[in-house]
Amino acid sequence: MEGVVISSVWRLLGWLPGFLLRRKFSTGWLREHTNIDVRARHDPITIYGGELPHIDICLTLTNNGHFEIELDRLMFELLYGAATPSFPYLQRLLLLPGETKEVYIRGTLTEAQVKHIAKQPKGNSYISFQVKAEFNCKIANFTVDTGQLTGINPRLVNII
Repeated sequence: MEGVVISSVWRLLGWLPGFLLRRKFSTGWLREHTNIDVRARHDPITIYGGELPHIDICLTLTNNGHFEIELDRLMFELLYGAATPSFPYLQRLLLLPGETKEVYIRGTLTEAQVKHIAKQPKGNSYISFQVKAEFNCKIANFTVDTGQLTGINPRLVNII
């Protein structure tokens, strides 16, 4: 019963104009309630060598807030001994309150980047990634920057 009452209150607050909601819910609050992480199962990051080198990345986006948010754009950077170029994701994606969605990104790598990755020792501790995402919300537009997330173990395919 209590959950129904709370959900009704949030539904009513959703009808208020954004400038009134901005007094209580700042961009910092929106940022704290939006989570971006690498997908935890199977192969969230796979780096392919060979004739057409590329990288596949799977991220999860979670809206832990009370309002709809829309992913406007996202940039992903993998640090594997040295920074690789940023990989953009430019499709808009709506996230309802409490919803989690997956985003798949495919980026092209150069032969020089693949050779650099191949030189890195197995179990390299300098593997990390960073995601910067822009979101739209009726309250305010905001940016989420994950900072450098470490502990990434990408799967390497055809990297000699």
